[in-house]
Amino acid sequence: MSMCFCSDYGLNYGIILLDSRWENTIGELRMNESFSNPKVLVNILHNKGFKIMLQLSPNIALRSPLVDSASPYLMLDSNLRSPLLSRCLSDQAHICATINFTNPDNGEAFRANVKRELLSQNVGLSVDGLFFQGIQSSLQPRYINFGRSINPDQFIEHSNAAIRSLPTAMGISTSVSASSFFGYVSIASRDSTWRALQSIIPSVLTLGLLGYPLVNSDTVGGQQLFTLLKNETDYINKELYLRWFQLAIFLPVVQFAEPPGGNDLDVIKIAKRLLKLRGEHFLPAMKAALVEYYERGSPIIRPMWWTQKEPEAYLIRDQFYVGNNIIVAPITFEGKTERDIYLPSGWWKDEILAQVPTLSSSRSF
Repeated sequence: MSMCFCSDYGLNYGIILLDSRWENTIGELRMNESFSNPKVLVNILHNKGFKIMLQLSPNIALRSPLVDSASPYLMLDSNLRSPLLSRCLSDQAHICATINFTNPDNGEAFRANVKRELLSQNVGLSVDGLFFQGIQSSLQPRYINFGRSINPDQFIEHSNAAIRSLPTAMGISTSVSASSFFGYVSIASRDSTWRALQSIIPSVLTLGLLGYPLVNSDTVGGQQLFTLLKNETDYINKELYLRWFQLAIFLPVVQFAEPPGGNDLDVIKIAKRLLKLRGEHFLPAMKAALVEYYERGSPIIRPMWWTQKEPEAYLIRDQFYVGNNIIVAPITFEGKTERDIYLPSGWWKDEILAQVPTLSSSRSF
């Protein structure tokens, strides 16, 4: 369930997610030419205990022969029969054509290409999972809102139906239905701000109640952190990064832009402690809650009113259950070192400090 854990922390497991730059040309499904022998690279990482996940989109680069030939594999103008264009991804300046997933034959052809080039042990890269991005309706050509074409939400349903049956781990960034989807869904990227951090818990709770059990809260530290790392500049505010880390560690999926800490020994020390805590106490609880989801539809991350019907429980938006037996109450405000915690009736133990808190307790983290 976790992403990008590093062997430097003594944790040779997790998933390495390669963003869209892994692909030589968008839609080609072939590894970037800068990798001299991609199959060997994948095998080395597998032997080290990691799994490999690739980011894909429903788009085809303009230089593709499919675009030149105006192939019906693509979305075409109904009169001119020329490809309809859109942004390849929301954060890219490149223009692409879009696969027409409304045609079932195209969906089947896409699945066959992915299986052959990426999942096959004999021919392809034999990767372990795929994360699909760029399917959101805001990136689709405006023309598909008119005439006999479908609306954008229906396009999302068609595209997700095409990828749903792939025999691999799956992640998506956009969906209009949780029906029959057994991968994880990623929330929209957050800015690197305290307000953005405070918005994560409500978003994860909402998606869980809608039927998505595995929610990725996106990169620890927010999207500005990733930009800073690419430009080799300083981290975002250290306090904000650590509070973000402390929240994410208790959610179903943890994603890093790079191994946490860099050269900061304090961050590395805290990261090791949190990752150990996650492995020993919280992953077993999450796995048990996931079983309960498949049996009864209960989300993994649950609001405080899930088991308590007290009026106060309905007002709490900054703490949550993992299953029914663990409560997580992170600090998400700048400069704070303690907070009030709502505890339902019963006996509760602080798993971090190994203490039984008093009824009016607030505690530092």
